[in-house]
Amino acid sequence: MKSIEDVRLDLSQAEAQFTEKHPDVVRLRERLAVMEREFAAAEAEEAHQRQVADATARGADPNLPPP
Repeated sequence: MKSIEDVRLDLSQAEAQFTEKHPDVVRLRERLAVMEREFAAAEAEEAHQRQVADATARGADPNLPPP
């Protein structure tokens, strides 16, 4: 599986060769957008898990917002 940076490079190269409506450019833009959304969602989940772990370690209810 390619990394986000790999897909960005592929997109940059495709954009240098083709128009923005070329199927490869469109496909790479869509793939990059999906990867970026998935990455953002994973980061948000990790941040939430850290908050829960921190709250639990402090003895606080992890379901309540931090003070």
